[in-house]
Amino acid sequence: MDVEWLAAGGLEGATVERPELVCDPALSGGGELMNFGWYPALAIRHLTGLDVEEVVAFSSAAPHAPLFDGPHAAYGVEDAAVLSLRLRNGVVATVTVARTPAGVGPAPVSSSLRVLGSHGHVLADEDAPSFAVRGADGGSVPRQVGGPAGTTALRRLFEEFRDDIRYGRTPLVTADDIHAAVAVVEAALSSAREDGAPVAPVA
Repeated sequence: MDVEWLAAGGLEGATVERPELVCDPALSGGGELMNFGWYPALAIRHLTGLDVEEVVAFSSAAPHAPLFDGPHAAYGVEDAAVLSLRLRNGVVATVTVARTPAGVGPAPVSSSLRVLGSHGHVLADEDAPSFAVRGADGGSVPRQVGGPAGTTALRRLFEEFRDDIRYGRTPLVTADDIHAAVAVVEAALSSAREDGAPVAPVA
């Protein structure tokens, strides 16, 4: 699997009213890894059903300089990071999180997710929003997801929440899932501080 989560714009007030809520380790625990990293980690867990066994991460945090100007440098936290994850059953994944000066798509946050499998692959693009399934035979099936990405996601979120209550269902995302995703981020922060040393998430 390969997941990207990229936020457009700096932290000068246009996108975040209080930059310290993202950058001050005493308030947030880290930079963009803690801010955004658990979203991709959660998506990987949701789609594979597998635990992450090992994390190797590199980031732009001190002693390196952040890639772009802004509050990240003042607090010594990363504005970009790349993670390599080893999951159970030999599954591997990469994650890229970053805050960039300009957007890579039409929305403030762009994310994409690609899953490679034995019978083909699927690519989900939040900007469209759409996904495409390509089989081993070379055939491709593109599918649009109705409406703007943010509106579509919020509608689905509220519908799922309503139906979980109405039908007494276990939510798609549980407290255990959130804990596991945050553990991956904490392992990534530790790995990045150790210049890419492998770290196992705390169970």
